[in-house]
Amino acid sequence: MKGRSGRLWGLGLALVAVAVVLCALHLSSATRPLVYVTVHSRPEGASVFAPDCSLGCTPLRLCLARGERRVLRFVRRDHNDAEAVINADAFIPQGWLGQWRWLLQDKEVAVTVKLGSAADAMLLVTTEPDGTEVFLDGRRVGVSPVSLRGLTPGPHGLRLVHPEAFVQSESIMLQPGQETRVHRVMETTKVVAYYRDLIRREPALLTHYAELAHHHVLNGQFADAAEVLREGFEALKRSDVDPQTTRRYFVELEQIYRRYFIYPPETANNKIRPVCRALLEMALDKGLGPAREMQEQLKRLDTYDKDHPPS
Repeated sequence: MKGRSGRLWGLGLALVAVAVVLCALHLSSATRPLVYVTVHSRPEGASVFAPDCSLGCTPLRLCLARGERRVLRFVRRDHNDAEAVINADAFIPQGWLGQWRWLLQDKEVAVTVKLGSAADAMLLVTTEPDGTEVFLDGRRVGVSPVSLRGLTPGPHGLRLVHPEAFVQSESIMLQPGQETRVHRVMETTKVVAYYRDLIRREPALLTHYAELAHHHVLNGQFADAAEVLREGFEALKRSDVDPQTTRRYFVELEQIYRRYFIYPPETANNKIRPVCRALLEMALDKGLGPAREMQEQLKRLDTYDKDHPPS
């Protein structure tokens, strides 16, 4: 009987001891870090900010105490900012049994915050007629009709090129999460025939040659552009050429040489550069234009060649 009573007393003392230890752990947990949170972002590499400081980049590890709450802001290039609230108590199990286990071993958890891409604008380009080359910010993106997704919201440069129409260039504004629709009717006047008629009627007006060469360049037709430029230099021999249009013609020549225009990306302009230079040197040798201006232009081309060697 006494043995049984002693065992009961021992069991009772053990239970009291366990209760005392658990109470001590419970009281100490108010100041001891309990929650270890590994914070991820999708995609990774986002900068994480608390209201008063920067915490680093994802993935990062936070150590939180019971009752602690963090408001975090995530920032990553080409993505929309995101916010998340990390609450330590949300990860603590409910019930006595769960909390006892929790107090014996700190909790390791992971949280992932998804960042929305900032490149979420859409663009639909249609033209009359179809088959118009579409350039966005200088890059060829297809032939109309063309639908584009995953674009960055904001201003963009749109250029439409059709071999039988005048080039159309404009600035468009893309809205986040929305599809912008652009429909344009191309002026399908025969451009080459149009300018050829102007040259026939006004052969001394060098701007006609420059505009036609410009059209050929924009369509990647550099051999045709070189021929028109040669005709323009031949027209310099005429006595009725206006000095103002002569200067404009030289400016146009230099702009073609320097890639001032947005050429089709698959076509380099290197083969027209020696043609432009040869025509300019020929005009200088034959005295077809203002010598000093042409000499200065050749020097500018030399400087450009040093900075932009042919590829």
